[in-house]
Amino acid sequence: RLPVDQITTKHIRAYLLQISTKPNGTHLAAATMNQRKSIIRSFFAWLTEEEYISKDPSLKLHQEKVSCKPEPIFNDIQTEQIRAACKCDRDRAIISFLVSSGVRVTECVELKKSDVDLEQREAVVLGKGGKFRTVYFDARTEFEIRRYLETRTDDDPHLFVTRRKPFKEVDPSTIRATMIKISKATGIEKIHPHRFRHTMATNLVEHGCNITDVQQMLGHTKLDTTLRYTHTSKRKVKAAHEKYA
Repeated sequence: RLPVDQITTKHIRAYLLQISTKPNGTHLAAATMNQRKSIIRSFFAWLTEEEYISKDPSLKLHQEKVSCKPEPIFNDIQTEQIRAACKCDRDRAIISFLVSSGVRVTECVELKKSDVDLEQREAVVLGKGGKFRTVYFDARTEFEIRRYLETRTDDDPHLFVTRRKPFKEVDPSTIRATMIKISKATGIEKIHPHRFRHTMATNLVEHGCNITDVQQMLGHTKLDTTLRYTHTSKRKVKAAHEKYA
């Protein structure tokens, strides 16, 4: 509760130490702590720029070391198992769209029918930072979306809506809850929207797609962010060894 011009690096470090532990005793991930530090640095940089303070106490904060362990991806069999476990046309359409386009779940739920061109198999999504980009999907996704739209009796403009009245855009938490149910039904662990994003990006790279093209499809400003979403599979490494060793 100090005035901003009295906050020191020591105060910030004490605050970070306090929030680094969850109520259950576990520690926040290094990546999460880096996000918290980034927010604090941005705030104090603004205070300095606007001359509310003369010295930035956040400059001495250092980034946490983040593990480079790659995010697991779904194989083809797992993807089909997830599709098969969907209980309705809407959920199958959502899963197919996430798998094929690699969009964020927030981008998916905000889509309107007018944003999607089924003939060209592309959609315009509003990403982070208020930036629009075009994403693409396959024939399987086109089929699932058309079949889902044929079941719709409402006039809500959103592409994916709730299953009960009053119809409105589906909430991200609903999609995540659905994936938890599918995980229990299939026995596949860690089913979440971002894992579909990782899977799409990795598959594109494995099939020879340029990393900068993947960056554009994912809507990343920095290439380093895209590189964290992709990893070379053991299958590809083994093939390279057999070819060159």
